[in-house]
Amino acid sequence: MSTLAGKKALITHSGDGLGFAIAVALAQQQAELIVHDRSPAVAGVAVERLKLAIPGITASAVAADLATESGRQRLLDVAGPIDILVSDAVGQGATDFAQVSEAQNEGAQPTNSRHSEALAGLFAQAMSGQGWGRIFLVTSVAAEAGVTSAEPSEQAPRLLPYELSAPGSGIGVKAFRLPIASLILEPVADVMK
Repeated sequence: MSTLAGKKALITHSGDGLGFAIAVALAQQQAELIVHDRSPAVAGVAVERLKLAIPGITASAVAADLATESGRQRLLDVAGPIDILVSDAVGQGATDFAQVSEAQNEGAQPTNSRHSEALAGLFAQAMSGQGWGRIFLVTSVAAEAGVTSAEPSEQAPRLLPYELSAPGSGIGVKAFRLPIASLILEPVADVMK
């Protein structure tokens, strides 16, 4: 069984919801985790929940506002060298997916995606010196299409322009956008509560 032992992963907005579920999955694969949230208290509680659920894992918390350049830079500085970045642009601070839908209707979602892309660019540059890295931007299909409602999509993950290696080489930095339909995410939010 392949594990992520020896890999350091940062998951943004992972204090709860989809980001927390991703953190659990990475912890089960033995990755060292950095849990991010805007609230230091929420990030800290998430780390404690992870350590209770999966004894022996290495996890730390960091708080930063990714809507600001200084917040993104702080996250880069505190996280240090990482191997995996999972940036959740779906909710970015929303505590439930009803808030996500409201943000999409108000046009806020594309801004959140831009913040995630700016963060991905910072980490891609840092990872390129290491020779290996993976970046996953989780976005909603509605934000991708610029619409307020979306049907489930069979889109494959799309490579972003941060590929800093020869295609198919398996080394270097590669970044992917993972569009998820909002209708798929709402039941996930219910399960996570």
